[in-house]
Amino acid sequence: MLKLSSLELKVPPVVHFAVTGGAMYFVAKQLPTFDYSLTGSKGLVSALAIAGVTLGVKGVIEFRKAQTTPNPHTPDKASALVTEGVYQYSRNPMYFGLLTVLIAWGLYLSNLLTLLLLPLFVVVMNQLQIKPEERVLAKKFGEAYQAYKAKVRRWI
Repeated sequence: MLKLSSLELKVPPVVHFAVTGGAMYFVAKQLPTFDYSLTGSKGLVSALAIAGVTLGVKGVIEFRKAQTTPNPHTPDKASALVTEGVYQYSRNPMYFGLLTVLIAWGLYLSNLLTLLLLPLFVVVMNQLQIKPEERVLAKKFGEAYQAYKAKVRRWI
């Protein structure tokens, strides 16, 4: 039997994002009885999608400024602890950006059941990506990382 821990840091976050987005689409098409209509949703969807992409890009830019790797598979290769820019509000703005785009996608699909998949994305990201990254960063950056963790929330 496959142990969940064997998948830690193995599946790219963008794959989790794509699988969740695909599952949301499948649910919306298979269960149209849960469709709804939301006035003004086009503007909200656009704003959320732009915000999500912007968060992700800003996260990568901060990593580049610090000359450290944004590669989610190799947190052990991090050469700096990034705490500036969007990282002063979220320890994981790139993942929060992906979640924000998924929220926009769920609103675009206009099906209530699609939104129920969002907590699953958060749980998967926490277990398979974020917690393993946190263990590596805590070991690598010690007290500085612990102080950062105490000051800034994991998601928002």
